[in-house]
Amino acid sequence: MARVVVFAFDLNEASQIRRIRSLLQLGHDVQSLAFRRGNMNAGFVPNWANTDLGCVPNESYGKRLLGLVRALRPAYGARRDLKSADVIVARNFDLLILAWLARDFV
Repeated sequence: MARVVVFAFDLNEASQIRRIRSLLQLGHDVQSLAFRRGNMNAGFVPNWANTDLGCVPNESYGKRLLGLVRALRPAYGARRDLKSADVIVARNFDLLILAWLARDFV
């Protein structure tokens, strides 16, 4: 069983939920660090450990960049989980950079 940390661009998004549930069904210990976009499944509550990285709007890269900077604090709070993870999943480059910064530098 692997310890998997998933960085998600929108915890409420259906493909993110399916991906994380698939990892759980395979028997992995999964934790997510996830943003919320608010336009899908607004009432969704995960049944796995999640660190909320805040809300970011769609289609506004400047505000998204600001959200990434703000997410450094909660991501830093999860640094022990990041350092002990066997696998870190990040679907895009900005989430990968956030994971890398939180794990190694912040």
